[in-house]
Amino acid sequence: ALCTNPADILYAFFVPAGTGCHLPLATTTAASGVTLATITNPNNAIDGNAATASNFNFALSIGGSLAQTVYFQGASSTGDAATVTLSVPPAALSLGLFGAVTVTAYSGSVQVGSPVALNNALSLDMLGLMGNGSPYSVSITPPGTFDRVAVSMSAGAGLLNQVFLHEVTNTSPKPPFTSPKNHTGYVCRGSQAVLTADNPGTGKELRWYTTALATNTTALHTGDTFTISNVTADTIFWVASAETGCTASSERVPVRVLVKPLPAITFNPTFYTCQHYTAAQLNYTNAINSPLTYSITWGNAAASAAFANVSNVTLPASPIGIT
Repeated sequence: ALCTNPADILYAFFVPAGTGCHLPLATTTAASGVTLATITNPNNAIDGNAATASNFNFALSIGGSLAQTVYFQGASSTGDAATVTLSVPPAALSLGLFGAVTVTAYSGSVQVGSPVALNNALSLDMLGLMGNGSPYSVSITPPGTFDRVAVSMSAGAGLLNQVFLHEVTNTSPKPPFTSPKNHTGYVCRGSQAVLTADNPGTGKELRWYTTALATNTTALHTGDTFTISNVTADTIFWVASAETGCTASSERVPVRVLVKPLPAITFNPTFYTCQHYTAAQLNYTNAINSPLTYSITWGNAAASAAFANVSNVTLPASPIGIT
């Protein structure tokens, strides 16, 4: 005789084909050695909204650890980064406070590389910004492909007791700068600045922003080179890399544009020479802001009389010779 046993199916799902953007699919949480520490709203770390967050809270616990693992649709591409967007309550911060927060990549159940503590991954630029309690992204590049990322936090004296995990994404790595490209450029006041970072590779792009704030997703410009006209004040722009057509982008790297005041000299615009002479001297004083070169553009009458324009010639000590 045949018999049947009832079974309850509590939940079932299927995984759609990957979009190429390596989107997060699911998340789980775990706790060890804690009684009152919690992770609340874990799904907020995979909802694509940097304004919401999963909350790691050790406020009532003096030991143990918490962990949240995010699973992606498929394996990353070689060289991809795990980009974690997080915030902490507003406070004066030091890198040492982040030593208990680690990011670990996995391929299936196999760990990819060693756990990376955030105090070793955070730049001083990013640390200075995080003190205001807003969310910022940090990119960590594992030494192999991965399909899940675990963010862990341990309790301890002198460490953070609360962290908000806004997003965990798979992105291209943060942009590097190969000389002569640089994080800092200098321009004369009123001139244009040309900013550039390394090309991120086929199928990827650079995105330029006015802020490192993760909730501001509006890029000023997309492309390897970003040109800004009429720069009049010191400014910081932020550049990230991303898969073309995908929303998530890497950690944003600062690029500073520092303005140098225009150099100047003081001179008497009237000078005299005798008829038939072919040279004269233009005396000047009060050279400011270290001028190195000079140019002269003659008016129409002088140009008609064969006075030759001068363009970016080394500035001599006074006087300047006029032909």
